[in-house]
Amino acid sequence: MKKTLKKIWVVLITALSIAAVGGILLILYRGFGNLGKIIERGELRRKNPAQADAEFYRELLKRNRPPEIDRIEMAIICLQNADVDNRAFCAKELGWSRDTRAVVPLIAALDDEHSDVRRAAAEALGNIAEALGTDDRVVKPLLVKLDDISPDVRKAALCALGNMGANGLTASLVVLTVDDDSGVRREAMRILGKFRNKRDLELVIEILTNALKDESTLVRWNTVRALGELGVRGNERVVEPLNLALKDNSPAVRKAAAEALYTIKDIKQ
Repeated sequence: MKKTLKKIWVVLITALSIAAVGGILLILYRGFGNLGKIIERGELRRKNPAQADAEFYRELLKRNRPPEIDRIEMAIICLQNADVDNRAFCAKELGWSRDTRAVVPLIAALDDEHSDVRRAAAEALGNIAEALGTDDRVVKPLLVKLDDISPDVRKAALCALGNMGANGLTASLVVLTVDDDSGVRREAMRILGKFRNKRDLELVIEILTNALKDESTLVRWNTVRALGELGVRGNERVVEPLNLALKDNSPAVRKAAAEALYTIKDIKQ
């Protein structure tokens, strides 16, 4: 009995010793790890102050510090940071927040010198307006950005306006359906499929029919999907262009056209 108790005692002491040593090693590991991060940050600040500022502000946003400034106010302040990546990050953060305090600063960011920031600001304004309803303060500056030199900014502004259901898009969409960038044309087709303005419906179907000749397969595919969406809502004029799309060179476009026609026929029955 004594030998058994002695063995148990030895096992317990050994286990406690191992745990203690492991705890000490863990503390040392974390300590040296943090020291390494401090050294890395110091070296980064010496070599690239702008990037160091960006990482610093990102950490502040994640931790919501300092306590006297809330997350939204901090992100608005960050829109003025020297680093492009940081300004873009903060614009996205404001969009995710869907806080109306961000509207005015984001509108100002639409004129940022860097296209990444302008694109992020357009996307953010779209997120905010989509959640809170169409805001005239947002629509006008986004319409201006449809003429931006950057195709990414044009696409982001178009997407934001389309998701908001902003009025007055028909004229702009006509221009963007022949944009030099296929990504912008593709987004224009997607939005045309959500079109509900009966007054311009004939023009929309004509635009989509012409777009079936686009050189980009993805644009033609989006065009077929848009025609299908209009057809589901009872617009029988889309059947003819969808039948034309059944002869497209791309199997993906032909398949999308067949599926759209089948869905329209099924709804009628």
